Amino acid sequence: MYADLDPLDEFRVLGVSSEQVLEDGPPGAFDSHGMGPATALMVGSQVYLYYTGMVRGADLPYQLAIGLAVSDDNGHSFRRVTDGPLLATGPHDPWFMSTPCVRQTSSGFEMWYSSGVGWRETDGQLEPHYALRHTRSDDGIFWSLNTRLVIGLTRESAGLTRASVLHGGSSRHLWFCSRGAQRFREPGQTAYRLQGATLCERGLAEIGRQEVAFANPPSREDWDEWMQAYPAVEALGEDLVMLYNGNGFGRGGFGRARLPGGALLVGPNSSTPSHNKMHA
Repeated sequence: MYADLDPLDEFRVLGVSSEQVLEDGPPGAFDSHGMGPATALMVGSQVYLYYTGMVRGADLPYQLAIGLAVSDDNGHSFRRVTDGPLLATGPHDPWFMSTPCVRQTSSGFEMWYSSGVGWRETDGQLEPHYALRHTRSDDGIFWSLNTRLVIGLTRESAGLTRASVLHGGSSRHLWFCSRGAQRFREPGQTAYRLQGATLCERGLAEIGRQEVAFANPPSREDWDEWMQAYPAVEALGEDLVMLYNGNGFGRGGFGRARLPGGALLVGPNSSTPSHNKMHA
């Protein structure tokens, strides 16, 4: 499924397709029970779609891994590059890997992703805990298993996900969302909130994480009143635009925040973006 938007016309929704663009994986495959798109990247004339594949587990609710599909028709349909995942559990990622942000550089590809650090029983059910890690590739298909921690968990955070990385001047900046360990699916302080950090040349966090503040904060009964999740930041002219999901992981809609002038959203002197709803 996908939506077409016009970024030059206030992100007007041009159309929504309910057609499945990638077939489910066969029984036993890493993506046989679900798929979640994460990064669409133009590589030559093809669209590379990095996604999270899900398969149900026996002793755990599910297992996650990272796959790649490509499109030759501008994203209307996709085919898998490999039958198996590009990245799954390994020496530094013993539980799962998901939600990759991939960027192409002059020397290859870089990826920031969520790495499971364990499962904890919370309120009678198993919940995953996950941090952010980084890895590199020469061709975008075969990735180094020598992954590195970007941002770890704290007492207040149990899940960090949906990294989004963008160059800004002489540095790179990372946005992501963070949640607490308990009751994060309902209104409260432990639901997902947007955060940011500055990265060093190696792609690791250099300046401590900070919450993203809005010039017009969500108010009561807004679509994003109690949750802001899964950011994706891109440059649009001289501005920065962040797309993100609202309440209920997106059940309340998804929308955008615009930062005029492109001043980045992290750091002690950051400007604050304004937010708007786009689509329910």
